[in-house]
Amino acid sequence: MLRLSGATSFALVFALALCANPLFAQGQGVLKPDVELIANSGPFEFDGSGPGLDLGKSSAVNLSGGDFTVHAWVKFASLRNDTGVCFDPGCDMSIVDKMVGINVDGWRLFKQSDNHFWFCLGGGEAGNGCVDAPTAVKSLTIPELGVWYGVTAVKKSGEIAIYVNGILEGTNTPGEFQDSDTAALLIGANFDEGAYLNGQVAEFKLFRSALSESNVRALYNASKKSYEAQKQEYEFIEIAPPGSIESHANGINAQGDIVGRFIDKNGQSHAFLWSNGSYRLIDTDRYTFYAAYGINARGDILADDANVDAAYLLRKGEVIKISFPGALWTSALKINDAGDIVGAYGEVPYTECGPYHGFLLSNGEYTQIELPVDDVSGIVVHGINDAGELVGVYTLEGCDESNPAYHGFLRGDGSFTKIDAPNSTATVAFGINERGAIVGIYDRAGERSHGFLFWKGVFTDIDFPGARGTRAKDINDRGWIVGDYWPQGALPRGFLAIRK
Repeated sequence: MLRLSGATSFALVFALALCANPLFAQGQGVLKPDVELIANSGPFEFDGSGPGLDLGKSSAVNLSGGDFTVHAWVKFASLRNDTGVCFDPGCDMSIVDKMVGINVDGWRLFKQSDNHFWFCLGGGEAGNGCVDAPTAVKSLTIPELGVWYGVTAVKKSGEIAIYVNGILEGTNTPGEFQDSDTAALLIGANFDEGAYLNGQVAEFKLFRSALSESNVRALYNASKKSYEAQKQEYEFIEIAPPGSIESHANGINAQGDIVGRFIDKNGQSHAFLWSNGSYRLIDTDRYTFYAAYGINARGDILADDANVDAAYLLRKGEVIKISFPGALWTSALKINDAGDIVGAYGEVPYTECGPYHGFLLSNGEYTQIELPVDDVSGIVVHGINDAGELVGVYTLEGCDESNPAYHGFLRGDGSFTKIDAPNSTATVAFGINERGAIVGIYDRAGERSHGFLFWKGVFTDIDFPGARGTRAKDINDRGWIVGDYWPQGALPRGFLAIRK
């Protein structure tokens, strides 16, 4: 892999395989680009600090107003950088760029600050051509960190189009635009803005023709095996009872039974059990449960009543109230195979910053959980395994109710470990299995929320494909993970993730 940073010389490009090939012959089905950039050592890696890779103004890369196609594989290490235009949730990052001015002259293929892929032409006298305008088209796909995407932009008479992984995702009719071939061709940067890429680019190809949809697909298929193998390590299955408009998968046992919560089309919340591919409500003649949070191998379930602020244990047809002595409210969240229960309680109504307390209920005795941390304002114990190891979250005094800085924790027999994902602004540990693998959620400035797996000191992101946020909420002894994700423009949905 060739690493490019702020110290990289532009002269480096002359040592690369920049070649002008014969024109692409669509009728022959042989994809021969006019310009191809390949490094023998692998993808080009950019660290977000610039200056990118300058391929100059060779006649081979000057396209003027003619038809053309640009293609590259890209993978992001971050969706934000310290330069360029940044609006939540991300920052502009150029992939292949031949634009000068504020997007007025040339063209560019880039990730916009909205975290969609965009292709646009210079707006000329009309101004910025890379906004919601006829000269711009954007993808439906929102890239995930650490995943390769094959991105292709096609410009032909009267139309521009963008493809992701060989699939057409958007078209537009550009009308008038400006491309005077003034700009140099840059990889991973924009001449005026910076927009430095933080990630990798591979197999940049430029065609002096507009590839057909079938040929774009062929271009993607020709190299996808080299990149798709690096995609998600998990198979994701949506957990959503029929007729639900929102769902959450909260707990899983060793057999793979899942409990959670869903909201029906009338806005009513229900607790559910998913077992062997079938859903059923967790209700009795006397109780209507709002949500279920934990289940153990014996089938014991923890749930909340929709009518009162109380927690319950459902065991072999018996409903047992869980209430910490003297508490105003109690939330029972997980149960291990020995029947030990953990959760939280409070003497005053709940607020994000506390006060509230974690607890353990074992052999009929309640114990308040304390941590060796100064100035703690709130503790929630979210998970327990059969070894009695506890995971959860705590907040500190003076925290901001609108944006609390949560910290995850692991408490073992006489030990305590703070769990904060790298560069995170908030981390919550939700579940732990018998091997000590921990799952949870973290937030990082400028990015969506990520689920995580923390195992042997290493954090691995667990992100539902294409989601705008993911929470990993429990893990069983087989390593199956449950949680919820936020689809684009929709309410949360539950999921089960099984390692491939």
